[in-house]
Amino acid sequence: MKTFYLIGGGPTAGKSFMANELSKKKNLPWLSTDQVRNLMRLTTTPEKHPKLFNPSGCVGVDSLLKFSTKELVQIEIDQAIATWEGIKYLVEEDYSFERGFILEGVNILPELVHQSYKNNGNVKPIFLIENNPDNVKEVILNRGLTLMPDEYNDDLVLKDLQWTTQFSNYVVDQARKYNYPVLEVNKHPKDIETVISLLE
Repeated sequence: MKTFYLIGGGPTAGKSFMANELSKKKNLPWLSTDQVRNLMRLTTTPEKHPKLFNPSGCVGVDSLLKFSTKELVQIEIDQAIATWEGIKYLVEEDYSFERGFILEGVNILPELVHQSYKNNGNVKPIFLIENNPDNVKEVILNRGLTLMPDEYNDDLVLKDLQWTTQFSNYVVDQARKYNYPVLEVNKHPKDIETVISLLE
């Protein structure tokens, strides 16, 4: 029987790290919703599926300057909804993963999981949150988020911090609404044991 572990949450919450650790524990492959979205973009155009792409082609500094934090959150939600069809295909139709897989990314939203899989015990979601703004800021400055690290000034760091916090709060509120497990990560090796216990 196939099992599908879905790890959602805001940017910088440690989803990739947790997916990698869970992959080792469960001996399952893991994928990112970024990969799914990028593959979908290769098969269509912004004219046919505008929500799958950045509005007006805006990326990087342009997007942070042009859009409000509320609009940036909505763009992320819209892209998640557009990407969900690809995620559903992998879960329901793809035969490559004999035992299932682990999927992580910001495109996993609680309401989408609930709509599609509320009665499917083989789909196991969890949502991660990083509540420490200093940790989020550190990731933005060292690894980058919307921009590369050397492209930021103080105002752009603040804008990235604001919209990611709002998006994370949205995801957590929705997860709690649908009674999905939420974990505030500590970036500690024992986090994976907590994740496994919440998913079982």
